[in-house]
Amino acid sequence: MTTHKHETRKLTDLTIHPLLKDSPMMHPAHPDCTCIRDSIQRHGLDEQPIVINDQNQIIDGRHRAREAGFLGWTEVPVVIRKDSDAPVIIFDTVMGRRHLYKWQVAYCLAPVLDLFTTDGKGVSMQNLIPGSIHKKRENPNVPSNGQTDRSKESDKPRGVGDTLSGIGISYETWQRVQEVRKRFAKRPDLKAQYEPRMFLPDSDDQGISLEGVMKALGSVESYEAHKHDVKALRGEHDRLALDLMKKAAAQLEFFDKLDPAKQKKLAEDTVQAVRLWPMELKKEILAALQQDFSNEQKHRKIK
Repeated sequence: MTTHKHETRKLTDLTIHPLLKDSPMMHPAHPDCTCIRDSIQRHGLDEQPIVINDQNQIIDGRHRAREAGFLGWTEVPVVIRKDSDAPVIIFDTVMGRRHLYKWQVAYCLAPVLDLFTTDGKGVSMQNLIPGSIHKKRENPNVPSNGQTDRSKESDKPRGVGDTLSGIGISYETWQRVQEVRKRFAKRPDLKAQYEPRMFLPDSDDQGISLEGVMKALGSVESYEAHKHDVKALRGEHDRLALDLMKKAAAQLEFFDKLDPAKQKKLAEDTVQAVRLWPMELKKEILAALQQDFSNEQKHRKIK
């Protein structure tokens, strides 16, 4: 068993490893961060030192380092590992966070998995997952009976698809994660607005799912694309409002038949969907609906 010598480093000398720069950190008020802070106060960091490479880049322990700084520490114990070990260490750390949903795991691991979208980059893909998940076959499209099954061919990047399957993440989820990351790269302002909410605890009503983020980004982009075209914007308002009313009508048909817990969840989901729209869009839709309501009332009076 390999042992690593403990050293100390000034917190001001430590930086974040490039593979972690795009991986979100928990908000300091998150319950897990409170637990980390309490643990440092009681037990210190000798049992869980910060893992760094020889360039003082943190590979594991960003939150511990931050919380130590909040507590007034100027130096922290560290263990130095080879930089080539970084992908595996980061992979193992994220996989150890049992409270994360699969899409959150995929989002956190995306910078690491990006290394392996083509063969020959970084460490071997097989080394990321312990065990024999990656079993080599001469032809993956030839089943045990020797018959070629073309229906199983795909355009998935070699290696990533197998690794995702091995950790229980669907390739479709991976594609959605990549789409969100791509949009965030173009819009840092939206990333700053939505990314922290993607990792809030379930008890926080500001939390947002991967699907919720995609819908929110779509609404923002649609609004910004049409905001100078009054006719198109009004058409977008009507479409969104009509879509919401159709969903509400469909939900009300069976709402009373649901148990109280499911009724509460359905109501929360509906409210959350509206809350994700940009404020300007909500104001425009409300004004349009009020105008329609006013016109309807006038029409009835004339009759």
